[in-house]
Amino acid sequence: MTSLRLLAGMIVSLSLWAGPAMAQKPLEQFVCTGTFSSGSGMAGSSIEKNGTAICLFAADTDAEAQVQNTCGQSAVCEVTAMTRMDGDARIVEKTLSVRRVSGPLPAGPARKVDNGQLPIDSVSCPTLDFKAFAEQFSSKISLQAKFTHWPLKTTTIDAAAAPEPKSVTKQLTEQDMSYPVMMEIGRAKREGKVVRIEQDGEATAYVEYSGANSGEKIRYLFVRSGSCWQLVAIDNKSL
Repeated sequence: MTSLRLLAGMIVSLSLWAGPAMAQKPLEQFVCTGTFSSGSGMAGSSIEKNGTAICLFAADTDAEAQVQNTCGQSAVCEVTAMTRMDGDARIVEKTLSVRRVSGPLPAGPARKVDNGQLPIDSVSCPTLDFKAFAEQFSSKISLQAKFTHWPLKTTTIDAAAAPEPKSVTKQLTEQDMSYPVMMEIGRAKREGKVVRIEQDGEATAYVEYSGANSGEKIRYLFVRSGSCWQLVAIDNKSL
């Protein structure tokens, strides 16, 4: 399996070297569930099932670091990620959430990722109960700063677009946004908004504000990343 992980690292390196000349398949969301095998050096890491690599992580990437910081060697993990196929190999480009299902904890200190910050698992999670988490997240800027994934995907409606309104999606950095990124739930209720807090999967949930008598509708999307929840997108369908 080490040779397969090494091949994955070489594939990624060649893709970077070739640049635009080498067309890559589009990314797709995929859930990698299996036993985590952490490599060393250029070998990279993998999620395996019955001895077969389900997902491959190129060496020394943020994606590999985030999984290594949550899952110990031979731990059973569930990783939701953006992936691409290169032949028969599924390469993880970006992790959306990481959850250790069972098995060993990671050994040694946490690795840092490119932004110089410790991964989300290194900070204290207020609660895993999503409703309670959402209420605390909405009311504390300190939690919003810790548990928001950057860049943050935002979608809005351009009502002035011709011939009809259209959706506009952007990837915003923390510098592009201002806090609070989400209105406090209690305030939204006091202003007469309809508030929905739903967990629609083991690792996905949302908070939605809509106007009782208006076209306002904003949905805040969360994923469970490692040992806590994280805001990953804001979908604003208000007109």
